[in-house]
Amino acid sequence: MSINEIGNSSDNDRIKTAISYINNNIKKRIKGYELAKECGLSEWYFLHLFKRTTGLPVSVYIKKVKLERAKTLLASTNLKISSIIEETGYMNENNFFIAFKKYTGVTPNNYRINAAKNSI
Repeated sequence: MSINEIGNSSDNDRIKTAISYINNNIKKRIKGYELAKECGLSEWYFLHLFKRTTGLPVSVYIKKVKLERAKTLLASTNLKISSIIEETGYMNENNFFIAFKKYTGVTPNNYRINAAKNSI
């Protein structure tokens, strides 16, 4: 879900703030309580509101944003995978590879190869 797909209300503005924070801090390890604080809400209410608004728990949403960013970098750059891991805020290579394969069904290397074949 993008920021533009969220309606207008003070709660929705807070979720837009959270999404913007996630997008601008993708390299960081982001926690729900940080986002709640950024939005001026209690952690419990923020987590409930975020899921109600986006359809995803905040941790799943953050992982999705990180992995979508990794897909973009793999398809459009020649960055080393270690650099992409750093750019997406993963703490170690193994966690990244497991998450990426679970999300896409292929390894990062195979994703890059397939993306290159499809762009010809």
